Amino acid sequence: MSIRQIMVEKNLSASEALVFQLVMRGLSNAEISTHLFIKPTTVKFHLTHIYKKLGVASRAKMIVNNFKYMEQ
Repeated sequence: MSIRQIMVEKNLSASEALVFQLVMRGLSNAEISTHLFIKPTTVKFHLTHIYKKLGVASRAKMIVNNFKYMEQ
């Protein structure tokens, strides 16, 4: 399975998918907000929905659960 497949399977919106990919690459909320030209609160909003869709309670758990799918 790949990160892309996870995004499709879990029905992430386009914005959620972008935030998810950037988190998985190690960017902070502030860096994601700058990269996507959105407010940090919007990043947090997307992360809340991503966590719910992935069934995790934190960024750390999301990364641990999905790290094995990162392309090398």
